[in-house]
Amino acid sequence: MGIYKSERVNMPESGFYLKSARNVTYVYQYTRYYRNKCGKARNKSCVIGVLDASKNMLVPNDNYYRINNVMPELSLNSVMSYGFTYLVGCIAETTGLNGVLRRVLPGKANEILAMAAYMVHEGTVMNYCDDWQRNHYVQGVGSTLTSQTTSRIFEGITHDEQTAFFKEWAKISVGDENIFYDVTSVSSYSSGNELVEWGYNRDGENLGQVNIGMFCGEKTRLPIYYNVYNGSLTDKGNIGCVLQNARDIGIEKVKLVLDGGFCDGPRLKELRSSGHVFTVGTPISLNEAKVYVHGYGKGINKASNKLRRHPEYCVSVPTEFMGVDGRIIICFNEAMHSDMTASLIEKVDKLEEKLKGMKRTPKKGMKAYEKYFKVSKTENGFHCERKHDVIDAEAEMAGYFLLFSTDMESEVEDLLYFYRAKDIDEKMFCQLKVHIDGSRLRIHNSRTMSGKMFVIFIALIIRSCMFNNLSGYLAEEHITLKKAILRLSDIKIIKGRENFRFIKALTKKQRTLLNVFSATEAMGKSLDQLE
Repeated sequence: MGIYKSERVNMPESGFYLKSARNVTYVYQYTRYYRNKCGKARNKSCVIGVLDASKNMLVPNDNYYRINNVMPELSLNSVMSYGFTYLVGCIAETTGLNGVLRRVLPGKANEILAMAAYMVHEGTVMNYCDDWQRNHYVQGVGSTLTSQTTSRIFEGITHDEQTAFFKEWAKISVGDENIFYDVTSVSSYSSGNELVEWGYNRDGENLGQVNIGMFCGEKTRLPIYYNVYNGSLTDKGNIGCVLQNARDIGIEKVKLVLDGGFCDGPRLKELRSSGHVFTVGTPISLNEAKVYVHGYGKGINKASNKLRRHPEYCVSVPTEFMGVDGRIIICFNEAMHSDMTASLIEKVDKLEEKLKGMKRTPKKGMKAYEKYFKVSKTENGFHCERKHDVIDAEAEMAGYFLLFSTDMESEVEDLLYFYRAKDIDEKMFCQLKVHIDGSRLRIHNSRTMSGKMFVIFIALIIRSCMFNNLSGYLAEEHITLKKAILRLSDIKIIKGRENFRFIKALTKKQRTLLNVFSATEAMGKSLDQLE
């Protein structure tokens, strides 16, 4: 329980008592009065801080603020970082994010933006939010955001408020564009959170998890909506519920682009009945896919089938696939075929070499070897004979990949581009799990977790917008976004006699960075409006 050593508040007028121990006088406040089974008066209390005897005032702790339902006053340092938090405010304003938050969560908008800025800068562990806040000027937040107060804010963000936000955000962030959807799992140490369950952990960790499905715009490259569901549910098994939830907040009749994990009969029918036009990867290992490669893939590498903007040869076949009308797009890449064939032969050669040198069956069994060889045990080891038909069949499929699409209007080149651009969602998850440090959840309360995930989503919008705008600058400077954020954080202000001023002039690199957002001059003028 943290003590606010720099804070002093008046002692309670009543309902408290003192207790000394080791030269420290603790102040206890009564929290409950009741009678026991025998009818005797009883009470409960907890320590709310320590006594500053020289001033007869209380040095409060977190319990004091929680019991009395007040927020700790923010004690700012004289010199504060300003560039990063100012730019966060600009992004929130220009994207419309600020307006949506103020309309939907009017009493929490400033705190949510402040916590999101902290997450972009430091990560999702909130233990150091108060120290960060004292050193960074965050306009509109006059109370200290400790780990305890942030937890209460997380818990106070209701499901209805989140839904209202997504409806408003979808109105301004969803245009006439492709919407990418993908899923990741986030591990959790929690044992009491009903959403945390065991399932397929994409990070290979021996932990329970929750699953997060993310919708992202192809043009804006910004997250639009997310859906959190139990860790034991499969992606394709839950897609119907996710799409219904997305429809409820206004994501309707968009072009979905999905990976091969969603390619099976029931899911394709479910996607069709949802009303969405969709394109889905079709794993080459499926027997249904092999039929199309054998039927239409031979002789595909003709000049008439060569795409203009891609190295592939493609054939589009209108068909009913797994009970759904659409078209199969068969793609063939000659360079990929050569590389995969060479890699296959090298793999078979190495397996054969290992087999000839083995004396006993390995612990993992012979499955990896028996795929390509007929293996028999001998007195000196193993005898193996290559299954040339299996090897040739795999080599024949090398370089092919398939898409199934109900989009009958778009050009094949565009569909292939959209599918490859799906890595936007994967990059979103990279930002979430690596750069914003959202790969672990240490929250045992599902309501608190829900609120924290919402603020992480706001942080993801801010970071994504920052990265999208700065991608050219970062490439030219050969630096990471983290380095650019540190340059912004080095822009510091100090309270003068009448108003705030820069503690030092902006460097050329800082000006160049701010010019990307047309923010250099505006940031200087903004100092006159700070309080």
